Amino acid sequence: MLRLPFLLLLSAFLALAAPAQAAIETSAEHGLIMDAKTGQVLWQKDGLTPMPPASMSKLMTIELLFSRLKDGRVKPTDTFPVSERAWRTQGSKMFVELGSRIPVESLLRGIIIQSGNDACVVVAEALGGTVEGFVNMMNKRAKELGLNQSTFVNPDGLPDPPGQLMSALDLAKLSRQIINGYPQLYHYFSEREFVWHNIHQPNRDLVLGSLPGADGLKTGHTDAAGYGITISAKRGDQRLILVLNGLRYPQYHNDYFPNIRRAEEAARVMELAFREFRSYPVLAANQVVGNVAVNGRLHATHHRHITHHLIG
Repeated sequence: MLRLPFLLLLSAFLALAAPAQAAIETSAEHGLIMDAKTGQVLWQKDGLTPMPPASMSKLMTIELLFSRLKDGRVKPTDTFPVSERAWRTQGSKMFVELGSRIPVESLLRGIIIQSGNDACVVVAEALGGTVEGFVNMMNKRAKELGLNQSTFVNPDGLPDPPGQLMSALDLAKLSRQIINGYPQLYHYFSEREFVWHNIHQPNRDLVLGSLPGADGLKTGHTDAAGYGITISAKRGDQRLILVLNGLRYPQYHNDYFPNIRRAEEAARVMELAFREFRSYPVLAANQVVGNVAVNGRLHATHHRHITHHLIG
C-alpha cells in the first residue's frame, strides 16, 4: 500500500501545479497568453477558434525563410528576383522594383518591419517556385508544427483569396517556434525602422520601445479580422507570448489612432500577465518527495521523484 503521508504530499503538489486562472479582460474578440519556455497556455479568450489572422500570418512566411537561413540553403546576401505579380501586390508594401533583385536580409526587414505584401510574394516565388507552391509549403509546415486550426491560402494575409485562418493558439505556437528555434535570427523583430529606396517606414508594432522587455512580433489588420497583434516580452528568465485579434475601433476612419490603441491594449494585457503569472520552481530536479512502500513479492521500496515548473 502507499503510505498516506506521501499521498497527501502528492495531492498537495498536484493542486499547486494546476494552472491559475487570472481575471484578465480585453475587448479583443480573441486572445491568448502562452509561456514561451514551457508552451503552457496561461489564459485564453476564444483562443482555439480559427479566425482571419491578417498580416500576422506572415509569421509562417518568415518561419519558412528562417528555416532555410538556419540550414544554409539560403544566405542573407542571396538575392531574389521581383516578378510582375510581386510588384503589383497591393496593401502594405516594401515598394519592390519590377525586375530588380533584392537581398534576402532586406526582404526579411521588408516583411517584419514594413509588413510588405510585395516582399512576401518575392519570397514565396523564390522558395516555392510559385505562390501556390509556397502556400502548399506553408500548410505542410503548419501540420509539422501542430498548428491544427490553421489554413493558408496566401503568403501575406490579404483577404483575397478568402480562407486564410489561424487560431490565437496557433499564432502563439508559431511565435514560440520562431523565438526558440531561431535565436540568432529573432533580433530582426525588435528593429524599429527600415529604409528601402529612400522610403522610411517605422515598425508597425508600437509596443516596441513602450513595453519593457518587448521584442516582437507582428501586427495585422483587415476589415474581417479587425486589429490584431502578436507580441512577446522577456523579463528576467520569464518570456511570455500574447496574441490579440478582433480589436475594433469604428469611431476612427484611418489607422493612426487604432494602431496606438492596439499597442496600448497589448501592453496593458501583457503587464497584467507578468503580474499575474510568475514562475516558481516547486521542486528541484530529481528532488526526493517521499518514499512509497509497495507490498509485493520482493517487498521493494521505490523512491519517487517529481519535477515541475509552476506558472501561477
